[in-house]
Amino acid sequence: MAYIFLFSACSTSSVKDTEFTNEGLFGGLPSCFSQVYDSMYVATDKIATFTKVFPPQKMSDVLEEMKSKKICVSKYDGEKTEEAQILKMSSMNQLITIEMKIPFKEFPENCNLAYYDKAGNIVGMENMVIVSDDSEENVSLLWDVYPLVDKENALLAVKASWLALDKAVRIEVIHPDSLYSYQEKAQEYVDNIYDKLVEESNANDGDEANDSPNKNSVVQNAEQKEEKEDLALGGKGDLAAFDLHGNVKSCKWKDENGTTHNLVFDEQGKWIKYNGKPLSSLEGYGRDKNGRIASYVWGEMGCADNHILTYDVETGRLNKMQVESGDGNDVYTYKYDKKGLLTHRHLKGEFTEMGAEETEQYETNMDYEYSSIDNHGNWTKRTGYGATGSDPAVENRTIVYY
Repeated sequence: MAYIFLFSACSTSSVKDTEFTNEGLFGGLPSCFSQVYDSMYVATDKIATFTKVFPPQKMSDVLEEMKSKKICVSKYDGEKTEEAQILKMSSMNQLITIEMKIPFKEFPENCNLAYYDKAGNIVGMENMVIVSDDSEENVSLLWDVYPLVDKENALLAVKASWLALDKAVRIEVIHPDSLYSYQEKAQEYVDNIYDKLVEESNANDGDEANDSPNKNSVVQNAEQKEEKEDLALGGKGDLAAFDLHGNVKSCKWKDENGTTHNLVFDEQGKWIKYNGKPLSSLEGYGRDKNGRIASYVWGEMGCADNHILTYDVETGRLNKMQVESGDGNDVYTYKYDKKGLLTHRHLKGEFTEMGAEETEQYETNMDYEYSSIDNHGNWTKRTGYGATGSDPAVENRTIVYY
């Protein structure tokens, strides 16, 4: 089964960009989710609000509408089908899983997905993770109905995202080398819709300038009530080990070597799954006296590394990590700024080639710049400079919250 973890990027249309058509491949689902988000935004109990606004019967009706559509899907190598179809949909809290069948002979192990509108504009895209399964459905989309956005007006930004998916009529499996150019086009699309929504909102606010408080003031009041976490301190539970804060549910991390790590945490920040498997299945798994993850082994057989973690006594942040392998030993130390962002990584290591009598020692330094940080203060894209052989080193993360 191929799991596509999706955060919707966006689109424009010459015909009323700021209104839902309910005519795309997802039918009325994007407009439903936009309504759900509006209600959840100012609600205390977001899960109960989700269930109330989007009950099982409504979900069933939307699914039947989507199942009636045949979807065009193409692949960068020329393979194409007109018979793709959405078959199932289920929910867990505010996460929605949509399962579909794309009758391709095979999927590449590392590829990306792009959505297009009728005019051929890219309206959204995300990477795909392949998982073997014998079920009829071979693709699963995981949507967060309450996504984080990096805009001044979160309500309008999320609405712009769903408006974009509302316009999606076909899918393309793209080559990973095209990822960033597609992302830029998708972002331009959502920004265009967002700007138009802001213009409309400002015009309406001008008409009602001296009337009762508008929706934006309610949003601002809700934001002011949110308790801000001290980002200079380590995140709760095991989140500090991975430079995370807030109520993180999952983090898909593509590291500087291109390896993807899928991490899942419980509501207390305890790390519970790695790449779909219970944490207890990892070798060398252990915790310190404070209950934080202190050691683990990951990697393929014959190329597995033992990680030993040390935390700063005052801040609780990860300040040292030792990585032991069969042919060497690396020690990483870390420095952070006042916002809690990693600014510098020092590596001191030693390596012994097979059959060699002497051990080779080396040191590298890496400094980080951040190009994308979400509303919780967690980075979603950063670039490291300075380490020999990996300059620059780009890392990306997709984070889902409770």
